[in-house]
Amino acid sequence: MAASTGSEDPIVTLFELTDKVSEKSPKLRRIYLYTATVIVVLLGIIVYLIYVALRGSLWFASLGLAAVVLGGAALVLLAETDRFYRAFSERHRRLRMLQFTEPSPKIPAGPTPLRRLVRHLALTNPRVASVLSERPGALRFTMRRTRNGAAVEVGFAISVPQSPGYRWLRLGDPGFVIVARIGPDALTLAQLQHSGEEAQAAARQLRGRLARAIVLRQHPTPISDEVYEHAVRHPLPMPGGPAVALEVITEREDGTYDLIPQVTGVP
Repeated sequence: MAASTGSEDPIVTLFELTDKVSEKSPKLRRIYLYTATVIVVLLGIIVYLIYVALRGSLWFASLGLAAVVLGGAALVLLAETDRFYRAFSERHRRLRMLQFTEPSPKIPAGPTPLRRLVRHLALTNPRVASVLSERPGALRFTMRRTRNGAAVEVGFAISVPQSPGYRWLRLGDPGFVIVARIGPDALTLAQLQHSGEEAQAAARQLRGRLARAIVLRQHPTPISDEVYEHAVRHPLPMPGGPAVALEVITEREDGTYDLIPQVTGVP
């Protein structure tokens, strides 16, 4: 016998509704690009008319200047709308991946913990797998940079730089940086916070957007409540973008990873 409408799973229904909205993402993105292009062209025409009008009609030039200001405001509002919808689409993608992801993924084969973690990231994220396959130089082990005269060390970094279009117009590939390092088994709050600062410094040196910051532990020693709470509730603030979780990933004796917090779909 068919289930009544009132007995449907509300979580499934919610995902179906967000799926319908997410399906419109490519069309809305094209509308945004077309509209932004039209506004930019119109602003260029108006600026030219202002230049011509300055020689004959100051009143007409003033109207043109007002039109430029309004057009610039329209571009800003359009960019904010696009930023909101991209954030919605990205969150939906992560929730979908989380729905079908194993809470304790298996540790892949590899000679070292860092090598195993790189393989795990590639197996669980198509974007990372594509980057590692097409750009071998994007992966760097034992990276050491200088930050204000002090050493900045990470176990490995995977970096894709921003495209020029995204850097100046927020159009194109935003790029990403994933930073990981080996941490002590008995991780303290101060050590976790220091790892976050190092990850942010490494991302700045690589001139990329920090997407994931990982502290890898090799043995499942219990962590304190304050370390757990900080990892779950205090992500790293990112200027001009969403905050980034400071992850603590532990290799467990049963051959699985313990993820605090569980992050999927990033970048």
